Amino acid sequence: VNIPMMFDRSIDQGVDQDVDQQQQQQQRSTLKGRNGSSSEVVKLSAQARPGFVPLLTMVLYPKLAKRSGRLGGRGAPGSARAAVLNALAALDSVELVPLLELLLTPISSIFSNAQGEQAAAATAVVGVGNSSNENNAAAAAVIENMEACRLIPAPWWSRYLVIASLDWWLASVDRLNLSQQPLRRRQGFLNAFEDMLQHVGYRLQPLLAPLLAITMHILELACAPLQKPDVSSSSAAREGAADAVSREEGRALRSQCLRILTQIFTRFPAVLDYNPLWPGFFSAVKPLMPRLMLEAVAAAPPALMSTVAALTATPGLARVLGNLQAQQNPSEELINTEGSGLTSAMQTDANTPQPDWVVEGLGRQLLSSCIAVLGAKGCSEASRNATLSIIENCLRLQEHGLLQAVLLPHTGQLLQDLKASVEMTLAAAGGGGRKPGVKGPAGNRPKRPSVFRQLALMEQLGQYCKDPAAAAALAAALVALLRPPGSTGGGGRVGAGCKRAALDDKGIARALGALAALWKGSAEQQQSLGVSTAQQQQLLQHWEVLSLLLGQLNSRDSRTASAAAMMALGALIDSNSSSEAAASQLPPAQQQQQPMQIDSGYAAVANIIAGLNSWSTETLDEPNYDRRLSSYQQLQQQQWCSYNRLQALPLLLHAFHDMRNDSDLALRQAAAAALTRAVVGMAELDRSLTVHQAIDPAVGQGSTAQNQVKPQKPDTLVQLVPRVLYPQSKAGLRSNSLAVRQEHAALLRDMVLQLPQRFRDLLSLTSSDPETDFFLNITHLQIHRRGRALQLLSRLVQQQQDYHHQQQGWEQHTATSPAKKRKVDSVVDAAQQLQAQQQELQGSDAAAIVGQKRPKQQHQEQQPQQQQHISVRVLMDIAAPL
Repeated sequence: VNIPMMFDRSIDQGVDQDVDQQQQQQQRSTLKGRNGSSSEVVKLSAQARPGFVPLLTMVLYPKLAKRSGRLGGRGAPGSARAAVLNALAALDSVELVPLLELLLTPISSIFSNAQGEQAAAATAVVGVGNSSNENNAAAAAVIENMEACRLIPAPWWSRYLVIASLDWWLASVDRLNLSQQPLRRRQGFLNAFEDMLQHVGYRLQPLLAPLLAITMHILELACAPLQKPDVSSSSAAREGAADAVSREEGRALRSQCLRILTQIFTRFPAVLDYNPLWPGFFSAVKPLMPRLMLEAVAAAPPALMSTVAALTATPGLARVLGNLQAQQNPSEELINTEGSGLTSAMQTDANTPQPDWVVEGLGRQLLSSCIAVLGAKGCSEASRNATLSIIENCLRLQEHGLLQAVLLPHTGQLLQDLKASVEMTLAAAGGGGRKPGVKGPAGNRPKRPSVFRQLALMEQLGQYCKDPAAAAALAAALVALLRPPGSTGGGGRVGAGCKRAALDDKGIARALGALAALWKGSAEQQQSLGVSTAQQQQLLQHWEVLSLLLGQLNSRDSRTASAAAMMALGALIDSNSSSEAAASQLPPAQQQQQPMQIDSGYAAVANIIAGLNSWSTETLDEPNYDRRLSSYQQLQQQQWCSYNRLQALPLLLHAFHDMRNDSDLALRQAAAAALTRAVVGMAELDRSLTVHQAIDPAVGQGSTAQNQVKPQKPDTLVQLVPRVLYPQSKAGLRSNSLAVRQEHAALLRDMVLQLPQRFRDLLSLTSSDPETDFFLNITHLQIHRRGRALQLLSRLVQQQQDYHHQQQGWEQHTATSPAKKRKVDSVVDAAQQLQAQQQELQGSDAAAIVGQKRPKQQHQEQQPQQQQHISVRVLMDIAAPL
């Protein structure tokens, strides 16, 4: 042991105080060399340690009085307490007994000696931290040697600092006497204990029992006023309660005691048998549970949550949160992933008398109170992160078979609170922005909080949700997060410029993973119980939202998660449709009570989407081209015609996404070919529907006179032409890549040629001659061909403007009176309607008889007549992206 040189006053007396600091330091070094204090220090012999270590402790102990005192005077680095404790950390654990004696002497009156030393020795458990007998014998020998060197007998409780167990010390502390101790003395003990844990560390392991017992009783005294909030200070004084601390002082004591318990549970999880501690611990923290939601708004998380996080970090201690006794050394039966070890442990606990905290279920109540913090309004980011850490620690207990006993009973509440936390976090992030009146970059914007951890937890817990109604509500909330802000869920055009969802790609991937887990878990239950019409419509709306995401997501993880979620949702929809098919065989009276029928085949579409998003398992970050190209080959014309609107929507959007990829020629060409086949199938469906309605107009409408039901349009692929195909093709013309623009222009030309009745205004831009076709020239490699296309477009626009000017002039010339004007308008409208009907009948008869497209000659003859009805807005709508 090296005695600090500060105690050698002769050195300071020989230093000249009139010189500068550097010369004083040189003089001190010279004096030290003369005295031989630094060069002649030798290791202390084992025979001298029992007498010298207590003496050294007594000499250094006065320097521990103040936490902020300096050891070497003004300018000395570090505090005196930290320096002395760091030096004493080199001693053996048993040699720290004199330090504890000096620390506990001011409060030694709290130790009760009613049973006598013999009874105490009988109840005490001989052992240093439950170590081996050899270590116990060595510790007893060191204590005997130190006792032989004492001049003053040690207190009676000193011999039990090492050998007594935790339950003995809990019973030996007189709580009434402890409550009569001054607040400053109790606060000083907690400060000293906290500093010893920080600086002495694991050397303090055999001496934890007495210190922990005193800390536990101080916590119970600090929490006692919270159990009787209506009792006034005067009545408390009449009842003999000497603890007259204020509210703030009591809060400080509670927080410090919980911080000390957190450090003990973290550093020494398996040193002691903590089961005697739980009755007092849960009785103390019981009034703190309802206060967690109020304290969660502070900048720092509540101290109780940190203690719970320390408990969940160790499987042996996490058992108490499932109303099970803690285990100091978890047996091999506990580490059983199938849960058989947990079942045997629970049976063992059931055969023994249970303590009160187990009967009341305080362990699960404590964990439930911590989980409820997530749904608290105004919860701070620190408290939210502390709660998420607790849940993550609980999920790791699955390897030890404790997940079912600890966390799964709170699955419903946990999922709802996680959902509320995500919504509140996104709402708070959406309301943030630049401060009013502050100019410049967005440096003053608050950091956007992340919901990645919440969504990851929901993804892991979704498979354990057994309530179909709760799973459906949670899925609806998650799908709402995936919708773009301000959207109402489908029905509008789908272009490349639509707003993105509130989450980024990483958050969307986690949300889709949570949806996949929820839908997989509820598929079997909904198949057995059945679903209502509203639930079926909700599932189809979810399908539409996930389909729209395929046209927006770019990262690999998000698109893969989207495919997995659609596979789970497709299986769920098909299971409902299979149950409806069985219900269709019931009598008509019972069929009316069954839900509406929906098409099957969503699972097959989801499998194709999964194939289009597959990645190679042999090459790093490379698509699985064999599976992707084969999935595109499945999308033939007949296959497209068999899909309804919702089934074809994700396939079309995914094909457009691949067609915008300028770096992958194979996928871009495969997607373009699939979209071309889809256009041909749409044209065939459109012609067949037109001919069918021309022959029998009542088909598809039903008997409206009898049923009084409004006719509905058939849910076919043709409905996606104005909503998906045209906006997506037009948006692709904005691409910087010439190859991408060529693919989109070619697809737009095919749509105009295959569906001329739907694109009358754009038909004049096409031509059988490639030299004069607008769509072929506008994306041509040669610049003069592009100029030729723009000249054609400008000429058509100028012709339409001249035509409108002539029409306005003719109307002003002929309409001299209102009556005459109405007469002229009626005649013009009748002539235009008659001409349009004749053209439609000619076109439908020719298509029905021949079954082919109109001849090119007829198309060229009708083109000059159609130029009179071209919309300038449509032409400029095509020219704007270019």
